[in-house]
Amino acid sequence: MRNAVIGVLIGAVLASAATVLGQTPMRLAKVGPVAATASDAIGAGTTPYVFLSTAAVLTAQIKGTPGMVWDLDCWNTDSAPAYVRLYDQVGAPGSGDGGNIKWRGVIPPNTSGFLKSMPNARTFAAGIGIRVSGGVANTNATPLVADTVGCNLGFN
Repeated sequence: MRNAVIGVLIGAVLASAATVLGQTPMRLAKVGPVAATASDAIGAGTTPYVFLSTAAVLTAQIKGTPGMVWDLDCWNTDSAPAYVRLYDQVGAPGSGDGGNIKWRGVIPPNTSGFLKSMPNARTFAAGIGIRVSGGVANTNATPLVADTVGCNLGFN
């Protein structure tokens, strides 16, 4: 009922304004909730990439051709932070590939996760690589603790 009253009031204000401006008053259509579709989602049509840490540095090629990353959701149950880097390159990134880093972030310790949505996506010209280690430096090779760090990434 309240929404109907608000709609009538808004319609009256718009009609009055249109009359003052010498234009034909407009009518508002009643609009109800609209169901979202898969194509409405950020990064709709993305391919998922998921990982769970082993007792090593995670390094992987996600895509060997140009692509876009739309979202990144990571969690860390270990007591130390972990560091994630996304690379613009073909092949799994190594400690010497710091020049190809396109995005980096920290996964805080003892967290249920963080979500980094990229509404405009991040574009990768060569390919998409990921590297996650226990230290912040580009060249860091500190292994992760098994089964404590995980990420879900949406790309296309």
